[in-house]
Amino acid sequence: MSNWAKQSVGLITFAFINLVLFIALSSPINTAFEAIEREASIYSGTPPHPYTYSQYDNTSVYYYSAYSGSGWQTNPNQMTDNNLVTYANCTFGDTRFQQNLTTNNASSTIPLFFSLIYLRVYGSECGGSITLHPIFDGTTEGQNYSVDINSCSQGWSSWIDITNDTFYPNNNWTYDDINMMDVRINGTCASHGSYCNCSKVEIFAYQNETLINDYLQSLIRNWEETYSYLPYRDQWYLEHRDEYPYNPKTNMIPIFDMLRTVFGMMFVLSMIGLAVWFFLFSHKDEYESTVNEDYKQWRGF
Repeated sequence: MSNWAKQSVGLITFAFINLVLFIALSSPINTAFEAIEREASIYSGTPPHPYTYSQYDNTSVYYYSAYSGSGWQTNPNQMTDNNLVTYANCTFGDTRFQQNLTTNNASSTIPLFFSLIYLRVYGSECGGSITLHPIFDGTTEGQNYSVDINSCSQGWSSWIDITNDTFYPNNNWTYDDINMMDVRINGTCASHGSYCNCSKVEIFAYQNETLINDYLQSLIRNWEETYSYLPYRDQWYLEHRDEYPYNPKTNMIPIFDMLRTVFGMMFVLSMIGLAVWFFLFSHKDEYESTVNEDYKQWRGF
């Protein structure tokens, strides 16, 4: 192979190598290294636990939204329609009218603990009286509690504290206790012209911060024990990787950008060199004859 051919192959190979390096250092490898660095930056230690007290409101108010076995004479469904304008009604009679409220709208995706539980009624007691009778777990009968509206005009009763009901079967009030608690509402209208109305029955629950904090601490301890174990930790990061911003500890991307620029420029220079080289190659016979003539003249031939 002549020197011209060898030098041509060398230039072409050099240009090709620069082109390959330029392409290799373009966006695909940047993306790959970014992903590696992102994972390296977040795969450090136990994943952050999701438990904070801010998930818990200090107080919650629920209302009853369904009933069964109504003895109230008129519109018993309007006691559970969440409308203070409409109401169920009972009027004069010799017996007590009863309606069982069976479903409230208490709903939570996290366990709750409560230190105070109250009930109240929106309605009227015009010559009659209303009493509330909680039924814990839907089966355990509680005490009777009198309502103090004492007016023919619609209005709220005072909050009635049932926290320490004698027949409450558990040690601490929880969300499940509230959710499963029925209330029997009794209307007594013993005198002529007397009546009672009821539009709504509400539950007020004040959360027990001490019990909630104890519970949260137990969740956090369990979380840390579980996710300190490498396979569980890596699985958690794999499932949550997109939630983390790209904030690597060491950023190699600018270096790859610089190298890509360098190899790109070298490729361009290689192509310019090849163009010059091929131009010379195409005129090499003329060039060599000229050189030979000059050489002969110089040697005196």
